[in-house]
Amino acid sequence: SRGMSSQGRPEHIAPLAEVLATAESRALVDQLALFFERFGFRRNLGRIWATLFLSATPLSQQQLSDYLELSAGLVSSGLKELDHFEMIATVTQAGQRRAFYRAEARLLRIVAAILSKREVPAVEALHEAVRGARQAYLRRSDVAHLPPRLRAVEEAARLYSALARVVMLIARLPAATVGPAIRLIEALRFGDDRRDVKSAAQGTGVLV
Repeated sequence: SRGMSSQGRPEHIAPLAEVLATAESRALVDQLALFFERFGFRRNLGRIWATLFLSATPLSQQQLSDYLELSAGLVSSGLKELDHFEMIATVTQAGQRRAFYRAEARLLRIVAAILSKREVPAVEALHEAVRGARQAYLRRSDVAHLPPRLRAVEEAARLYSALARVVMLIARLPAATVGPAIRLIEALRFGDDRRDVKSAAQGTGVLV
């Protein structure tokens, strides 16, 4: 049977409890949970991911359930959803038959996965529906006000898709080139001097 720490937690999660015991760690977990919630996920998914992220070693479903005080069913369904969106990876450990999990530490890749699996398909479906409606209304004189409005929605959907694809492209870059790529985008958006853009492009392979 598992022993108990002096704080009343199973010994196998006592070190993790100590890591997460600070006010800063608790605040970080809360903000990560809120971040996931604002992307449309349940808050507990954010808590599970944050715990894996802050843990020095991969954790099992039982360990997560013990630490977070969540039912095995909630943790199991949460891990399946996190795996679907490529937010975690399953790892094996020598001598262990059960699965262990670690967080995808590159948050940009998580955002890219959410965009590619959920956001972009929804926006592209909207784009197609709006374009079809606009083309149909162009042949009607009684709704002349609608085509320009629909054109604006169509262009917004196209812009969203284009920006999302930029994020997905950068997320696939080698880790060493992600920073220069981000600085390039920041220079394109905010820089007034073309030299800023050229400087930011160094190391990305992008010609400007």
